[in-house]
Amino acid sequence: MSSLILGFLLALGTWAEEDIFRKKPVTREEAVKLSAIFPGIGQISSGHRLKGTVFFVLEVASITGTFHAHETYRTKLSKFEQAKEEYLSSRSYSEAEERWRKLSRQKEELDRLRRTRYALACSCLGVYFLSLLDAAFISSYEVSLEPVRIKDALGITLEVRW
Repeated sequence: MSSLILGFLLALGTWAEEDIFRKKPVTREEAVKLSAIFPGIGQISSGHRLKGTVFFVLEVASITGTFHAHETYRTKLSKFEQAKEEYLSSRSYSEAEERWRKLSRQKEELDRLRRTRYALACSCLGVYFLSLLDAAFISSYEVSLEPVRIKDALGITLEVRW
């Protein structure tokens, strides 16, 4: 995982030298392509630095969490398989009953880890597609709410510019 992050940071440095992260905002199509490479890069390139950083950090956290949950699941699964073999080789009823309780606890933990792994994988995909959607549609216009006074009443105007 650390080699993946290191490779990405090296590529990011190369892209910076090639002036991909220029001062002038990129077009919508370029922002979508950059967001397809990795979430947040298109937003950062189009001038939405805070939003892009949030997408970037969320995606890195989701990917890291998914890999960690997957490795934890695999480790617990191998321990579960060992406990299952121990249960099947029990010699007495009391020994089998104790091993069955241990096996049941491990199965519950495996189920929880499986759900966690799937939830984190779904969050990876969700952040990725939300970043693409944002780069394609949402970031292409500005929305502002401003208070206004109409006669004696206060109101709010919604202004959209694209």
